[in-house]
Amino acid sequence: MIRDGHESRRVARRTANGATRARSAPDQPQHGLLELQQQLGNAAVTRLLQRAPRDRPQSTDAPGAPKRSRPRPKPPKKQGPDIRARVIKADIVEGKTRIVIGSGPEQGVELGMSGRLVDAKGTELEGFTIDKAEGRVSFGFVDAILDRVRANPQVIIKASTFVPRESMEGKEF
Repeated sequence: MIRDGHESRRVARRTANGATRARSAPDQPQHGLLELQQQLGNAAVTRLLQRAPRDRPQSTDAPGAPKRSRPRPKPPKKQGPDIRARVIKADIVEGKTRIVIGSGPEQGVELGMSGRLVDAKGTELEGFTIDKAEGRVSFGFVDAILDRVRANPQVIIKASTFVPRESMEGKEF
């Protein structure tokens, strides 16, 4: 078989490249991943390197590192004493008596606290719940007529029995 000049040069190049590869291969041992890639392909190497979704995540702690304990939950906030205050304003809003109390978050009043009107003898009367609190005032609706509120302008806010709602921020459902 007769070959032209171009064909014989190409064959010579191929054999020379093959000989170079063959010479360098025994000198440098191949990594196991490269062998796997050559035998089974890229998909096999990818599956080996990536964790399957059903596998447990591995610890990122160094071997022998002390185990960290979970942070301790904060102790429940100690309830303060009941707050005594005065009604500074009373209005009718949508058919209900809305009172403005002269104590707010600065004095320890929080949303959801319950309270009662108190007469001159200290007897507790109608109840209410704080539905808005800002600065030095808080607001609530009371089941009493305006005359009764004006006759008994003292209130007691039950801080000692108040249980704040747990924040749902950052919780998964």
